[in-house]
Amino acid sequence: MAGIEKIYGNLKQYSELLDWLLEHNPEGVKYLRHDILEAARENIEELLDCDDYPIAQFSSEFDAWLWENCDLQFVREALIWQYNDPENLKEKLENDKKNSLKYLLSQIRIKKTGEIA
Repeated sequence: MAGIEKIYGNLKQYSELLDWLLEHNPEGVKYLRHDILEAARENIEELLDCDDYPIAQFSSEFDAWLWENCDLQFVREALIWQYNDPENLKEKLENDKKNSLKYLLSQIRIKKTGEIA
């Protein structure tokens, strides 16, 4: 699973997520769609009411971390919508990794040469 769907929301939710990330994992701020701030300058009322503005696009690995750590309801709802069953997201990501061609080739190389590449 590569980086996947965006989280959609409004300006208030963007602000809540930004504050939450700054407090719990500042590295996640890089996944936020900061262009919402520019759009807000043009029409703040619309963005306050609009719940379908893309506010973030996290990697699948970060999604797994969010599922385990984030208590913001709109984030949890977005993860449920994206993954159907995020309870096993870490396991799914690990299985995807193991099934990837790159991983399989590295395992073959290790078995043939005995060296870890």
